[in-house]
Amino acid sequence: MLFHGLNGLRIIVQDFWPAAMRHQRRLALGALGAAVVLILPVAWLMLAPLVGLRDEPGAARHAARVNARHPSISDYRGPAPATPAPVAPVTEVRP
Repeated sequence: MLFHGLNGLRIIVQDFWPAAMRHQRRLALGALGAAVVLILPVAWLMLAPLVGLRDEPGAARHAARVNARHPSISDYRGPAPATPAPVAPVTEVRP
């Protein structure tokens, strides 16, 4: 979408200034270059959480909200460890 919008601006420039038609290739490469430069931060925001390089945007705010509503959830560490069953003492039975 970004390239499409920048390319549309290029065409508008060429429509209003016919002399710009002589620089059509440069303007097209400029639109492509600007789109690539502008999409890099967006790609970082979208792809970095997928590979574990950063948290998703809003993850800290979400955790703060959950902890504010349900403080016990933040302390949850999983199921309690299983306690061994009580063992009855062994008594010797002599015949």
